[in-house]
Amino acid sequence: MGVSMSGRSEVWAETLDLLCYFMAAARSSIYEPRLYAPFRLAEGAYRLIMLMEKVGISDPEWRAVGEEVERRLLRAINDEESCKRILDDIVLRLATQLKQS
Repeated sequence: MGVSMSGRSEVWAETLDLLCYFMAAARSSIYEPRLYAPFRLAEGAYRLIMLMEKVGISDPEWRAVGEEVERRLLRAINDEESCKRILDDIVLRLATQLKQS
């Protein structure tokens, strides 16, 4: 599936936004509480999954991971043990997919 010229412009802008997000998160993580960094990385991964879907690079498992981040992880920001379990589940799902690919 191709992306139209106006779509490319939109994808470029969203990619730049994501790049800025990661770099600003890297900078701000220097002074933030330790638990914020995993959430920022997970949020960036979620945004990447959504961007990939927009350009036609989608996968049901990736979508499920994005939903897991949105539904479970971002709600557990104050519970370190829950965060660890959720991230372990997500990493295992992706590792299984990587091994099968």
